[in-house]
Amino acid sequence: MSGGKPVAVICGLLFHRQKILIARRKTGRMKGYWEFPGGKLEPGEKPEEALVREFEEEFQVTVHPGSYYMTTQDDNGYVAIRLEAYLCTYDGGPLTLLEHDDFKWVRCLDLVCHKLCPADIPIARKLIQDQPI
Repeated sequence: MSGGKPVAVICGLLFHRQKILIARRKTGRMKGYWEFPGGKLEPGEKPEEALVREFEEEFQVTVHPGSYYMTTQDDNGYVAIRLEAYLCTYDGGPLTLLEHDDFKWVRCLDLVCHKLCPADIPIARKLIQDQPI
């Protein structure tokens, strides 16, 4: 069982041409699940700095973090996480898969058709409610 203080994780809600980016995890306990890309906050790192670093490490693109969107929490029995989501933009261009085995640009309504990581589900529900595209 996990217990203790949740791990601080950040994710970017990256929109492009009225679709949002999701990526499929290729390793770990959540292998095969789709997520909004991001990762753990480093000690002393601001969420916006973490987003820029994570997107560079995972996709070799530069994102521009925008406004805070929401926070979710999940405890799967192995690890408890506190996931903060931020709206992001980027200048376009190809994404290179370095940490995932697939990615998709999907309409918000189509998020429910994908097996999302548990912490990402409340974010998807709010996105569908706020931006049903």
